[in-house]
Amino acid sequence: MSEKERKSKNLQALDCLPLSRQCAHWVTRKKRFCKMTVGKNKEYCGEHEPAAEASHGCDGQVENNEERIFCPLDNKHTIYKKNLRKHLIICNARPKREMPPYIVKNFNAGEAYDDNHCEILPELRLANLSDEDFFGVVEKVRGIYTKCIDNNISFLALNHESLEQELTKQEYGKESRKHLSQTSALLGILSAEQLISDSACFVEFGAGKGQLAYYLATLLEKKENSQVILVDRMSLRHKKDNKIKDRSLITRIRCDIADLDIEKLPFIRPDQHVVAVSKHLCGAATDLTLRCVTQTKLKHVNFVLIALCCHHRCDWGSFVGKEFFQEHHLTPRDFLIITKMASWAICGTGMSRERRLALQKQDIPPQQASDTKQRLCLAERETVGFMCKRLLDYARLKFLQLHGYDEVSLKYYIPKNVTLENIVLLAKREKPKMSNPFDNQEQLITNTYDVLKRTSDSIQRSNIIAYESEQIGTEVLSELGEQRESLLRSTRRLEHADSDLSQSRKIIRKLNREVLYNKVILSSIIFFEIVILIGLIVIKFIKF
Repeated sequence: MSEKERKSKNLQALDCLPLSRQCAHWVTRKKRFCKMTVGKNKEYCGEHEPAAEASHGCDGQVENNEERIFCPLDNKHTIYKKNLRKHLIICNARPKREMPPYIVKNFNAGEAYDDNHCEILPELRLANLSDEDFFGVVEKVRGIYTKCIDNNISFLALNHESLEQELTKQEYGKESRKHLSQTSALLGILSAEQLISDSACFVEFGAGKGQLAYYLATLLEKKENSQVILVDRMSLRHKKDNKIKDRSLITRIRCDIADLDIEKLPFIRPDQHVVAVSKHLCGAATDLTLRCVTQTKLKHVNFVLIALCCHHRCDWGSFVGKEFFQEHHLTPRDFLIITKMASWAICGTGMSRERRLALQKQDIPPQQASDTKQRLCLAERETVGFMCKRLLDYARLKFLQLHGYDEVSLKYYIPKNVTLENIVLLAKREKPKMSNPFDNQEQLITNTYDVLKRTSDSIQRSNIIAYESEQIGTEVLSELGEQRESLLRSTRRLEHADSDLSQSRKIIRKLNREVLYNKVILSSIIFFEIVILIGLIVIKFIKF
């Protein structure tokens, strides 16, 4: 190993060390240490403190009150053993007693959970493919792209005026400005389609922190009978939609898209036109969303706007474009290869973060260190990756056409220098003609019954939540009572200690006085002895 490489490795090791007050847990997915601040004399934060590690008392015994154990409901996090009983009541992983009617397990999952779907795609690497398989898939992708997609994607130069002032603020960094630009472009598309209007219901799939929903809701404040529904399976902190003052405009649902039956959502009113939107819906989540919006019978989704990304995370089981792939003789194995090649469009040099960092410290350009084992050069890989992405998107477009969407298209909605994931999928369904109202009387009665049933279920769920809240309140009150008794005992002990200290002070004062008396007496005795000695000496000299 050369001296230069050894210095580079030492620098990497120093970069990987955690800060002094930072949690020592290594987050593998993010390739860095946890950024939480730890307590005094602690090595890990409360979330990552190992369950087997416990603090020890002065006699070497484990203090039970400080012992951490794995949560019985979800071993991904730990808790203090003393808080186990209360935690089991409030843990997010606790089993739900009753699910809302709009959550149906695997309703949109496709064949991913079908018992008849027994074909298991093997894990493969592009490097292990033979040249025949590799170039065979590449040629198929190029042929289908040239025939169906090439030169059919135009650019939409649209922005919304509501974010113009926000984009001029200098305090935003590059990443924040990118997201604001994307949101502005998507809102511009919705505004051009005249969808930001009265009686509109926007359903944002994979809402995350809700930035798009926030700006949508601000535009709907002056509209009547309009709202935004956010769907996400995670509960994130610092959600943007919490800043909306009019809470009637916002409804957040914690639900996996694979389980959502949009037709049973009680929040969508019969007189509203429904618009499905999403900003960067990753991989398979896009297919779950498309299946969700096409499985409606009464509450049709009139418009679909999805900014696409992360095609390498697509899954054959949930993929909606199987029919298009089968028509063009693409197998599930070809699909897996295409999803892997799709990452070429945005991965740059294809090197890992650690490899790029090492080259940067050695002042070596990435182009010089590119992998010579690749069968295609970097520019060719980017082109093929782009074609693979568009092929997956076009298969989704054909799926929407088969399910009643008349106007479907792929568009560039943002410049490439802002983000490489700059394609949006648009689909529009023509509104059905109104029929005789008397013909829909049975349907209205059915809908009314469904609303009443959902209301009853909602009341029942509210009762369950109230009961759980009462249990939590009882637990908290009992703990407060125990703490009050502990404080009272501590107060009594302090009072006893105070009285003992007063008694001790009296004894010490008495001892001080006695010591003083003894000193006076001793001094007097010494004085008289000195006087007697002097007298004896004087008498002795007088006699002589």
